[in-house]
Amino acid sequence: EGSRVHHYLDLSWQAHLQCQLYGWTKREKLKMSPARIKELYTDLRTDLGNAATLQSRVDLLDELAHAIRFSKELKQSAITQSPSLITWITAQLRKFSVDKWKLQPEVEGLTRQESLQYVTVLLETLRNLLFQSWKVFHTHDGRDLLEGLMDTRQGALAHLLTALWVPMVDKADFEGKDTPAALEVLHSVMAVLYELLIVTSELYADN
Repeated sequence: EGSRVHHYLDLSWQAHLQCQLYGWTKREKLKMSPARIKELYTDLRTDLGNAATLQSRVDLLDELAHAIRFSKELKQSAITQSPSLITWITAQLRKFSVDKWKLQPEVEGLTRQESLQYVTVLLETLRNLLFQSWKVFHTHDGRDLLEGLMDTRQGALAHLLTALWVPMVDKADFEGKDTPAALEVLHSVMAVLYELLIVTSELYADN
């Protein structure tokens, strides 16, 4: 709870609840400035890169997943700041695929269940990032941004789709105590694919 994004998460969620309760329309009075949000996000990305343990990274991602779900500004920073959060998570998913997860130094001393839980946190962060992200793309510049992200050669979303086809669980994961964690990974993959479908279908619905 000591991460730099924790304060934003608490403030943003309280503001959301208060506006829902009282019907306020001027939510900007309760929100941080875009510059401050960008600063907090930059700090969080630095913390993710410097995390000493996989558990520390999970804790940071868990907070980010909650904060980013309802914040257009935070989504925009995560999508547009280079390298994008999508690119970073895609690289992590590739590292923790069935064939590669045992080779990662972060998993030393961890169980298979713990590594699967990390994959789930990565996917849930993506899911919350993509949730209602069409608001970020629903402008002329946003459409250009989305088209770039979907470019089959360099686009972050195109690379993500490719990564999601790489197996992250195998038959052995469903034959013991790891079964619930493996099922959660599959559920999260489907949820991410669904959010991608919503983003593209809503954006181009009028075309």
